[in-house]
Amino acid sequence: MPAILEWTHTVVEGDLDGLGHANSISYLKWMDSAAMAHPEDQGRPTEAYAALGCG
Repeated sequence: MPAILEWTHTVVEGDLDGLGHANSISYLKWMDSAAMAHPEDQGRPTEAYAALGCG
């Protein structure tokens, strides 16, 4: 089973809407960044997936 990724992100003011909530687009970008970081953290760089025709 793969290890759990601990990924730290700092929310900046530009990521918030007028009510101080996380903007949905910013949130999706954070999740995408975490998803891309996980295989790298597990020793599977994105280049390896590209070489297999994946991703």
